[in-house]
Amino acid sequence: MNYRDRKHLRLKHYDYSQNGTYFVTICTRERKRILSRIETSVGPDALIGPQVHLTEIGKTVDQYIQKTNRVYDTVSIERYVIMPNHIHLLIGLQNGPMGASGPTLPQIIKAIKGMVTRSIGHTIWQDNYYEHIIRDENDLLIHWQYIDHNPACWADDPYYGEELQ
Repeated sequence: MNYRDRKHLRLKHYDYSQNGTYFVTICTRERKRILSRIETSVGPDALIGPQVHLTEIGKTVDQYIQKTNRVYDTVSIERYVIMPNHIHLLIGLQNGPMGASGPTLPQIIKAIKGMVTRSIGHTIWQDNYYEHIIRDENDLLIHWQYIDHNPACWADDPYYGEELQ
């Protein structure tokens, strides 16, 4: 039986309990558009920009993202957006030395995905996720703006034309 070799996305010897900020993208399984819909304003409201309207599943995701800030003293979700088929998060960790007082980044992602799965009764997530370690203030600003502008770029997403699942 041939199994596809899975690409390991995490840095091999990096300590993901290390203090810092991480940009994370989590996609839905098969990129199904089940989390939200993006509505573009026209006429006088066009200056407002695109609005994200969460589905019931998206509201559940939002609930657990916000709960993460309350559950873990050492974790802050600094910015996030829930797109139709993925979410972007800026996650800050302020753990003690060697992660002594808080969870690692993979534990946080596992918790969010797991809580949503238990709440709705089935998994909606791809197995893995993308992360980027924020290196400096400029890198943080770039990713912060990326999150803020992502709804405006939805029409350019290759999965934009697919129907809401």
